[in-house]
Amino acid sequence: MHIADLESGNLGANGIVGGGHGMAVGAAYTQKVKNTGKIVMCCFGDGATNEGSFHEAMNLASVWNVPIIFYSINNGYGISTDIRKSYKCRTYLSKEQQTFMEFLDILLKMEMMFWQFMKHLEKQWMM
Repeated sequence: MHIADLESGNLGANGIVGGGHGMAVGAAYTQKVKNTGKIVMCCFGDGATNEGSFHEAMNLASVWNVPIIFYSINNGYGISTDIRKSYKCRTYLSKEQQTFMEFLDILLKMEMMFWQFMKHLEKQWMM
């Protein structure tokens, strides 16, 4: 859990549930200010979405417009608590966040299709 490799850009993790969200936004802000072209990926479990830092970090990331991807691994449990017992709503994202995430998913799929098409063209030209 506490392994990090700063040379490769891996900031590691910490023992605080949801503690990485703010660190990731800070790292993304650094990438933006230094104009590195790099994107930060913040991975977390769905249990961390119960923490206020999750919502604060997503809000600040959007306000600062930083290059970050929030990647939630949703297994339906926060440690051992079923998500249906800790959330009134069916999802832990607001409707606006869901719409934005779905939009990003569509963009990523379009980009993947584009690169698959480019590989196909490349193979055709190589023959």
